[in-house]
Amino acid sequence: MYRSFFSFFVFIFISILTFLISKYSINYIKSIDPVMIEIKKNSFLYESSFVNAYINDEIIIPGISGKVIDFDSSFKLMKNYGGYNSNLLIYSDVSPKITISNIYDKYIVSGNKNKKEVSFVFKVEDTNYLEEIVLILNKNNIIGTFFVSDYVVYESFDILKFLYLNNQNIESLGSNSSYDLLKIDKFNYLLKSYFNKSINYCYSDSYNKEVLDICAKKKLHTIIPSLIIDKYPFHNIKYNLSNGLIINFNNRELLLNELNYIISYVKQMGYKIVSLEKLLEE
Repeated sequence: MYRSFFSFFVFIFISILTFLISKYSINYIKSIDPVMIEIKKNSFLYESSFVNAYINDEIIIPGISGKVIDFDSSFKLMKNYGGYNSNLLIYSDVSPKITISNIYDKYIVSGNKNKKEVSFVFKVEDTNYLEEIVLILNKNNIIGTFFVSDYVVYESFDILKFLYLNNQNIESLGSNSSYDLLKIDKFNYLLKSYFNKSINYCYSDSYNKEVLDICAKKKLHTIIPSLIIDKYPFHNIKYNLSNGLIINFNNRELLLNELNYIISYVKQMGYKIVSLEKLLEE
């Protein structure tokens, strides 16, 4: 019995040793392969470090994920294609250590300033000129974010359907510049039931501790626009355009006549007009 146990132990030991030697040999052979050498030599050209979210007192601005090369996957792919090719590099994302994803007690006031992107947001306290604005956005493949008041939802639910069918994002504006936990749940239930969507953000024109605290309890980020435009929309865009802006257009009647020109100008200046969700993506 002792001899059988000893033989079994030796067998297991040899198997493990063989596996380790085999794995070491494969890794060693891979490490001296010209393709792997080239991948590692040039990795610094293609990798980027993450940037943590910026926090200053009551505000937070999203960070940026970094990227590192997946050496083994890149090596395998390149060997299949016969040699080193930087276009075949495979990357893994590296998330920031400080991120907006789990911080709800700060106001988000812009996207990351290193990204040449802006986002359009709208408060919907009435439906005047709303359909015309939405159709222009949709025609230009732009996703705006519409913060719809409880009053508009209850008086004209069809407006939510219209926004959804025209590829616009819907969020809650609450009532009279305030939010209520129960009403947030009701609004969220409507979005989930009809559109399989959920609320992600609350809106405030300025610092509002009550709004911030209520929305934080529901794990919703509170947005304060970087730029609020009441009049002269094109003029304001032309002289204030910069990276990461969250732009709120308050006067839809004035905007209607200038929106096409604004979209063309922003794009001509090299900016992407993205959804709020995309702008705040890390």
